[in-house]
Amino acid sequence: MALNERKLNDALQSFRVAHDAELSQIPGPYLSAYTNLPLKIAILSGCRTLYIHKLHEKYVQNIKRDLGKYGSSDVMKQWTLMTTDILGSLAFGQSFGNTKNEEKNQMVRDVEAVMPIIGVRAELPWTKPIFNVIPSWLPLGLNALWERFNEYGEEAVRATRAAQAGGNKTLFSRMVLDDKNAQDVPDSLIVQEAANVITAGTDTTAMTLTYLVYTVLKHEEVEQKLIRELTALPPDPEFDQLNKLSYLQNVIQEVMRLHPAVPGSLPRIVPAGGGRLGKYTIPAGTQVSTQAWTLQRDGAVFPDPLKFDPDRWNDPTPAMKEHMLVFGGSARICLGQNIARLTLAHAVSTLFRECADITLAPETTEESMEMVDYFAIKPKAQKCVIVPTK
Repeated sequence: MALNERKLNDALQSFRVAHDAELSQIPGPYLSAYTNLPLKIAILSGCRTLYIHKLHEKYVQNIKRDLGKYGSSDVMKQWTLMTTDILGSLAFGQSFGNTKNEEKNQMVRDVEAVMPIIGVRAELPWTKPIFNVIPSWLPLGLNALWERFNEYGEEAVRATRAAQAGGNKTLFSRMVLDDKNAQDVPDSLIVQEAANVITAGTDTTAMTLTYLVYTVLKHEEVEQKLIRELTALPPDPEFDQLNKLSYLQNVIQEVMRLHPAVPGSLPRIVPAGGGRLGKYTIPAGTQVSTQAWTLQRDGAVFPDPLKFDPDRWNDPTPAMKEHMLVFGGSARICLGQNIARLTLAHAVSTLFRECADITLAPETTEESMEMVDYFAIKPKAQKCVIVPTK
């Protein structure tokens, strides 16, 4: 099943506008349903939730290993390996075994390689033809990169069919049906969306966790208050137990406000018939966009907007909720928001219970952690190093 390179290339921009004939035929609620179904907490309860929690435990143990062995640990690297393993379990039916490795696998390296390309193409659309004609023999190796993403997508489809044969589900079970329940979603589109999800599902959650650790360790009073709340948890907490911890949820929400994983514009095309926004009429075919960065730092909605203040979420106003676009909104809201929240809550609770005596390394500074926008954010230094306090 070969995928047209241009289609995959476009898919990896992660925000395609609504001029894709195949994708636009699928209603937004259906898109949300097929992907969110295996991600809903009800379905993730039991063995699947426990499995994901055990992955968090393993990666926190890796962080502890690094702290003991090397005297420091790059949490950005560990979170990236962890989110890739979680995605492997959900999309492919098995993890990639990163817990056993200290180095990044090929998929992690490919996602890291493609994000700068996505960032350039998103901000400078006129560069797209340039990327499309770069010879394969140049060091960028774009043709090989696109082909590997194609293979990842094809493997996700194969794994889904194999899982269904055994009565199990993966991320794409609602799109990949057996012959008795065939539908009009071509394999090429499923592969395309699988490659898209692989790209979107690794860096975004990993970078949110990275900035969460950095921000909490910068604010000792927040760290201590969070640790006190986490001490009440059992060894293997369920998501509903984590969800009831108000300060943990406030910290996560405030980090996502100040450090949205995708801070830039999300373009959309106004459909036939045009649209209306307040007193403004917007003609059909107009490209419009919203972005989380400015909305989530609006001083009229968030007093003292640059201050990290988890307590502002004790009693959020309707406007505060409406201005949080870290997962987008409406029918095209982020398909993986539930698994992202599950991952964030489990990872944070496990880290700060297991590694209470940690601090930022001297090399981890405001300058090194300055956010660089590759469509998804990353710290300028490409790492976030922590060290033991004792």
